[in-house]
Amino acid sequence: PFRETSFIVAGISPDCGRLDFVVRGARAIGKRGFPQVGLFREYAVSFRPARRESGLATLLSLELERTHDDLAKNMDGYLSVCAMTQSILRRSQPFLEMPEFWRALSTALTRLESKTGGEPECSLALLVFLRENGLLPARVPFAEHLDALLDYACRPEARLPELPPDYLTRVSAWIRAAFDRIA
Repeated sequence: PFRETSFIVAGISPDCGRLDFVVRGARAIGKRGFPQVGLFREYAVSFRPARRESGLATLLSLELERTHDDLAKNMDGYLSVCAMTQSILRRSQPFLEMPEFWRALSTALTRLESKTGGEPECSLALLVFLRENGLLPARVPFAEHLDALLDYACRPEARLPELPPDYLTRVSAWIRAAFDRIA
């Protein structure tokens, strides 16, 4: 909540990275409509950049392009994506482009709508974030599969490579530990 009638909404854009908006009048529900802003929805937006040190842009218009509402049917996946995006929003800076992470997030949301659980999609999206921001160590224990895992994370049509049992569990644990080490 922000003031009497507005909300502060954070989002991720491929071209602008993290965006923090003031959505004026969003709390005033009336004859004109119900607020559209929701978790894990993709929008085309226009905004006025922040004028002050607050860093909050003002949302001018938004058009819903895609929903991931079926994610609610996969509670484990939903909770995993909530935790991941909260961590990303805390660790990212406004207006730093994240096109690869945005593609990985969109791909993860699409996949999680039609399955149960939240792994490996969320961990692999974190892997993309680490790589895109130059935070991925030079030596990773799964170097022979790195390109295939990054491809799977960013392209919905890509297939997960054939891996030994429990391999993805170990890879996911390594990714999460590497992500947790960044401030």
